[in-house]
Amino acid sequence: MPRLPLPVRRISSSVPSTKDPDVFANSLRKTLEAHRSTNRASLIRKVYPDAPSPGLFRPYIPPENRAGYQPPAPVLQTPETKKSQATGDAFAFLDAEIQALGCYLAPSPEEQNQVTRISTEVASLLEEAVPYPPKLIGLRPTGLALAHASIEFILPFTDLPRSLGRTRRPSATRPEIRAAHTELLLRVEAALKSSGAFYGYGLVGNNISLKVCHRPTGLKLRFYCGEGVPAITKYLQDYMVEFPALRPLFLGTRTLLEARGLYGLVIENNALLMLLVAFLKMNYGRFTGPHTLGYQLMDFLKLYGIEVDLRSVGVAVDPPGFFDNEALRATDAKDHEPAWRRGQRSLMKTKRTALKQGNLSAAQRLCIQDPTHFMNNLGHTCIRTTELQSVFKTAYEQLSEACKKWDGPGQDGSILAAALRASFDGFEERRRQITFRQRRPVNHV
Repeated sequence: MPRLPLPVRRISSSVPSTKDPDVFANSLRKTLEAHRSTNRASLIRKVYPDAPSPGLFRPYIPPENRAGYQPPAPVLQTPETKKSQATGDAFAFLDAEIQALGCYLAPSPEEQNQVTRISTEVASLLEEAVPYPPKLIGLRPTGLALAHASIEFILPFTDLPRSLGRTRRPSATRPEIRAAHTELLLRVEAALKSSGAFYGYGLVGNNISLKVCHRPTGLKLRFYCGEGVPAITKYLQDYMVEFPALRPLFLGTRTLLEARGLYGLVIENNALLMLLVAFLKMNYGRFTGPHTLGYQLMDFLKLYGIEVDLRSVGVAVDPPGFFDNEALRATDAKDHEPAWRRGQRSLMKTKRTALKQGNLSAAQRLCIQDPTHFMNNLGHTCIRTTELQSVFKTAYEQLSEACKKWDGPGQDGSILAAALRASFDGFEERRRQITFRQRRPVNHV
């Protein structure tokens, strides 16, 4: 019987084959270096061209997520001091810091372009939903708005019974008008929903308004109904021309209050602005020459933080001054008494009534006479008057001490920061979101 050949047994070798050019049998170091070199050569790099292909969406990558990103220096030390290195007087230095802070908080041209685009988009969407085009109101048309401020619109609404030719005009908030305003705002909401660019819809407030949020930029929008642009907007535009210091002083005091959680919840835009306007009117012609913003800010803080008790004293804008029960008792109420005086009596009567009823918080409410409607109190939302004045008093003392300790422009630090103590991180994040749609794609390696 013929012998069959035995099957060949294949044994796998544990020794790596030397046919691989990246393997050196006698050198681990050379082998590792060769593999690293091969791996580097095989890497695939994604490169985004400056001009993306038509129809191709490339997501925006925030700067903080890019390679080599370095976080910016603390903003608190830069906006106030970057333009104030060449002055030799503490108050001149403080003046430059206030100016620099105002420039930093103001909308950039790029941010203003976004607001213009949104306004144009809104007008186009509402063209068939409302009888008249929406008009911009609030701080935006006055030049007093911050970069991330809300965009406010008034929807002109004709109320024939309230025509100016009538002697007695019915209330602008009577039930049938509120119902008509609500219906109009719901039509606006439906029109905006058709675009998909907005979210967070809601009807809010006693004076019914519609609030929404612009999805791409995060900017808040608010729609009101009314007979036209509010008179306070026109007043502010006139005050801005008359008092150039109003804007930087407003932004400085607003930042001070916002850092302590008082702005918006305790005192609102118009109330703070009228406090400033009353101060500027009462001191008209006093602050002359350059570099006076520091003096004006400190005198404002001293007046409302130390010298006047705002719990019992009212502030008048037109004519400027203070009023209380004692001053009003000294003047007889007459039939031909001016409207502003009758308004002051009404506002003080409201305080007395609240005190008699045991409502101390309402009796000590901040009282600022509205120059556009003398019976109206612009400070009605502020019942924490004592806390507000305490912030002003402390800020005045901190600025006074910082000015005394200031040794010259070569000194590190900021005078204004001694009182502000604010963080601008959230503000910077909001600014990045506002303008991200306008940025061009950046190469990433």
